Amino acid sequence: MTIQVIGSPVSPKPKPENYYCPPNESCSSEKATAYELTYKLKKGRTQITIQVTPIKGKDTSIEGLCIRKKDKPSQTFAWMNLHRRAQSVHRRFKISTSDNVNLTNEDGEPTPETEKLGLLPLVGMGRKTPMALYDVLSRSGLPAGIAEIRLTIDSKMQEAARNILTIKINQFWSNTGQDPYKYDRRAAVVILDADTGAILVAVQHPIPPENVHPWDIASFRKIYHEKDPMLMRA
Repeated sequence: MTIQVIGSPVSPKPKPENYYCPPNESCSSEKATAYELTYKLKKGRTQITIQVTPIKGKDTSIEGLCIRKKDKPSQTFAWMNLHRRAQSVHRRFKISTSDNVNLTNEDGEPTPETEKLGLLPLVGMGRKTPMALYDVLSRSGLPAGIAEIRLTIDSKMQEAARNILTIKINQFWSNTGQDPYKYDRRAAVVILDADTGAILVAVQHPIPPENVHPWDIASFRKIYHEKDPMLMRA
C-alpha cells in the first residue's frame, strides 16, 4: 500500500520511497514537505498511525508528489487530479478588479486582496482549483500577449457588501452558541448593473478558511461536496 503524506512525519520516522522539497532548496528527507510511503501489508487487518507536522501557510506551489501507476508507467495522476492533456496550452495573465486591484499574479496565485474581498472561490488558486476563473481562462484559447483581464467587480463595493453580509448574518443568528446549524448557514449577494448586466459585487458566506492548502480543499470536496468552501454560490 502506498500512502502520500503532505507535511513532515514525526512518529514513527518512516523511510520514504520518494519525497518532495520546496523549490530552490537543497533537498533531504528531513527538509521534505511531502512523502510517498510504501507499506507491505500482511494478511488480515492492519492499523497504521502516522503523526504529521502540517505545513503552515498557504503555499500553493507545493503540490505534493506524483502518483504513478506501476502497471502503466506512462500514465500519471497529479495529487489534485489535475492531470491535463499534454497538448493543452495554458496562458499566463493577471486578473484585477474594475478599479485596478490585483487579484492574481501572472501564475494565477491569489493576492491578499483576493482573500480580503472574499473572491478566492471565484478566482481560485491558479490552475490548482479546477473550474475557477483562472483555471478556466488559462485553457480557453486566449490569444497570446494578453497581460491582464479586468473584471467588472468593484473592490470598494465588494468589500462593503461583504462586511454588511457578515454583520447581518451575525445579527440574524446571534445565538450561535445554541445554533445546531451554525456551520451549515449559507448566504450570497450579487449586485448587477441593470443597464449592462455587469456583475459589480459577488459575495458569499462562508468564505474559505485561512491557511488551507489546495489539496485539503480537494480532499474535503470529494466527501462533502455541498460544503465545499470553494463553491462560488454568488
